[in-house]
Amino acid sequence: MNVVFCYHTTDYEFNFSIALLSAALKPMRINVSLVIFREIAGKPKDTLEETVQRIMEKKPDMVAFSIMTFNWIKIQKVITRLRTVFSSIIVVGGCHAMLCPDDVLAFPGVDAVCPGDGEKPLQELVGFCQKHSMDSIPEIKGLRFKNSSSYNHVVPWCNEHLDAYPYLSFDIFDEERNQPLNQKITGMLSFAGIFSLPVITSRGCPYKCAYCNNRSFMEIFGGPKRFLRSYPASKVVADIKYLVEHYQPDSIEFMDEMFLKHDRWMYEFCAAYSEEIGLPYTVLLRIDRCKEEIVRLLVNSGLKLVFFGLECGDETYRANYLDRHMSNTDILKGAELLRKYDIMIVTSNMFGLPHETPEMIEKTISLNRKLQPDAVAPFIYQPLPQTKLGQMAFEQGLAQPPPADQWDFLAPSLNSRELPATYVQEQVEAFLNEFNSPEKTMANISKIRLFCAGKPAESAFA
Repeated sequence: MNVVFCYHTTDYEFNFSIALLSAALKPMRINVSLVIFREIAGKPKDTLEETVQRIMEKKPDMVAFSIMTFNWIKIQKVITRLRTVFSSIIVVGGCHAMLCPDDVLAFPGVDAVCPGDGEKPLQELVGFCQKHSMDSIPEIKGLRFKNSSSYNHVVPWCNEHLDAYPYLSFDIFDEERNQPLNQKITGMLSFAGIFSLPVITSRGCPYKCAYCNNRSFMEIFGGPKRFLRSYPASKVVADIKYLVEHYQPDSIEFMDEMFLKHDRWMYEFCAAYSEEIGLPYTVLLRIDRCKEEIVRLLVNSGLKLVFFGLECGDETYRANYLDRHMSNTDILKGAELLRKYDIMIVTSNMFGLPHETPEMIEKTISLNRKLQPDAVAPFIYQPLPQTKLGQMAFEQGLAQPPPADQWDFLAPSLNSRELPATYVQEQVEAFLNEFNSPEKTMANISKIRLFCAGKPAESAFA
């Protein structure tokens, strides 16, 4: 049986869902393959026809799409065109399918939607289809089928024991278009010609920031206890070691939404990682959660760079609108601690927020000046569905759900009286010019190549 996975990207973006689902199907002797629908700025873009043709060349018995809100309309077009030449089952999962399963399943051509974790539901669906006609698929826990009598009673499945299923598989990414993996995956260090292997040690985030979907995901999975899950530290290090030996990356990029966990896990992880792997690595974390004892452990095991969310420099707005309850003093203290151990810092910042003012933008810029990060990552706010801040923006008439063709995290999305779109874009451009100047970028490249010793000077992505 042939299962073809497909997703859309505007970057060389890695899809963790597909890496986990393809790994879950491999023990069943299923032929799994991947088609990436790429529309990358400055690169030749895939056409709709080319994408469908590449899917059909793999002779699929089932096609599984992974979607996010901003690329759902792109995948709709693929499904519509695919249905003119493909009559078998189409399944859709991913973040947007979890948040808006009714809308996704209602789209013509979609047979089933996965509103939760997908390993077990997909295994059961594929297992049935291997032996029986796809015209008589029974009810499967964790999947919603079109026209099913039990549609409204389907409970999203939650993988509560991550180590009971296979870890990430990069095989179908490595095989896609016969390009090596290091030409497909870019991360925070790729601008320096560094190949960072993206991995995870957990699922979920314990915080409920108003602009993020985590609040909704917690509700979907029945609360934080089921939603927040970690791999056993020694087990995940062994799995990562296998990938490192196979792909020979220069560094590891931990993509957990919140890397810091309880102290016992951190001690066990750091000991195992430094002994078994030892490569430099980067993490995402909450700057106000940094404790010196744990930071020292992380540094001794290879931590070199931290990416954290500053988002807005106005403390009152950050607490009342974004539900991020940390003071500027907390942020500065956390950054000072990281600097003490010579850890590089990248801040995430949002512009064009609902009811944001020019004075608030200046506070964001001012706080970054005090922090002096090695680099900044600015994003222009987009009102996502099923988020507290997004719902407020929709209800107050500040935003309309945009056609996904126009989703652009560097383009203003709100009808703001306080901040004209041109002003927001000018501020973002000035922000980038100040903090990510060519001179600063070259200094960062030198620093990164120094801690990833032995990497050739030429960028692998030039």
